[in-house]
Amino acid sequence: TVEKGTKLHRMVEKKRTTMPQDDDVTAMMDVNLQQTQQRGMHQYEVSNYCLPGHECLHNINYWEYGNYLPLGPGAHGRISVGGLTFALANERNPDKW
Repeated sequence: TVEKGTKLHRMVEKKRTTMPQDDDVTAMMDVNLQQTQQRGMHQYEVSNYCLPGHECLHNINYWEYGNYLPLGPGAHGRISVGGLTFALANERNPDKW
């Protein structure tokens, strides 16, 4: 699916581009999996592959509900203290932040 409000969505709506058929997407995914496995990589996210030990620690921290700070305008964070977890969000407007 194409997310509404994106440039790709507008291009598809205006028939400036088309999306591949499901069978074509499946075939491309099969080739990708075969090629990455032949090179010793494994799939560790929906669309990410890597050699063992080279996973993106930044993303893994999110999945494992680790702490992260909201640095910058519009940033979000999550901090656990004493068994409680706090969700944090910064002001989105850079001028007000």
